[in-house]
Amino acid sequence: MFGRIMPSPGPPRVLALAQLANSIGDGAYYVCSALYFIRIVGLSPAQVGFGLTLAWAVGFVASVPLGHLADRRGPRGTAVLLAVATALAVGSFLFVRSFPLFVLVACAYATCQCGLAAARQALLAGLVDRARRTGVRARLQATSNAGLAVGGRVRRSGAAPRHRGGLPGRPRDGRAEFPAGGPDPAPPARGTGHARGPGR
Repeated sequence: MFGRIMPSPGPPRVLALAQLANSIGDGAYYVCSALYFIRIVGLSPAQVGFGLTLAWAVGFVASVPLGHLADRRGPRGTAVLLAVATALAVGSFLFVRSFPLFVLVACAYATCQCGLAAARQALLAGLVDRARRTGVRARLQATSNAGLAVGGRVRRSGAAPRHRGGLPGRPRDGRAEFPAGGPDPAPPARGTGHARGPGR
């Protein structure tokens, strides 16, 4: 699958592989993050939704100055710095135990992610000539989408186990969080339902 959407060998393919690795991790994070914040950290769904909405709004605004920074300081070094910062922000979620801290870390994560996307665009502009830029950008986006799908599927399979070793506080029927996590329950055998009374 990835071989057909990867750019031709060279710097664009290296950039695509880096983006693929990043998007697989993102897919895994997006699938299980809400479950983790609600069931493990103890936040309410409204708090998680508000915090993530605010965080991505902040990241969207911050991507503009970070893109200018990549233009001035160089996209390669800026991209590496923001990638490391993104990893540190994700790791910081392990220490979140309150809503204000969750919002703070989520804003840091979203800012780094949006800035990293802007830096990658600047890096692509410096690596690929103008005539090939649109085609390479399309392949990079396809690679990123494929990575999100793979990461989400892998993590969803691991987050919805069939035994008691699941996450603490997780409902026994995990299909509430992961609709595709498993088949529907088998219908009851004949004769086990409510008996029909006479005349029904």
